[in-house]
Amino acid sequence: MLTSRIAGLASSSCAAPRPAFTGTKTPLLILLFCQLARVLFGPNVPLLTVIEAQKQNAMLAVSALIVRVIANVLLAPAYGVFGAAIAVATVFWLLSCSIVLARIAGLRTDAI
Repeated sequence: MLTSRIAGLASSSCAAPRPAFTGTKTPLLILLFCQLARVLFGPNVPLLTVIEAQKQNAMLAVSALIVRVIANVLLAPAYGVFGAAIAVATVFWLLSCSIVLARIAGLRTDAI
């Protein structure tokens, strides 16, 4: 799998594998699926800019930042690197941009 190869590259650059890299496979998979979700939601943010909805986009970005900070504060201390990866993987901004784009312009860019 791709994450095994990436983790292998990180550990093969040293003479001996480091134990610090052994627990990185699952958080890397979580972040990989987050990028997949970004692809599935499509180009919502650029389209909001094209239809001159920058104000709504800025409000969504600030609210998404607040959601991520709260998720990191709650999940990272309790679950460590897994909690931080899950907090980053929240798709609140992507989902809210999709909804606003559909309501304002009637456009649907997601692949779901």
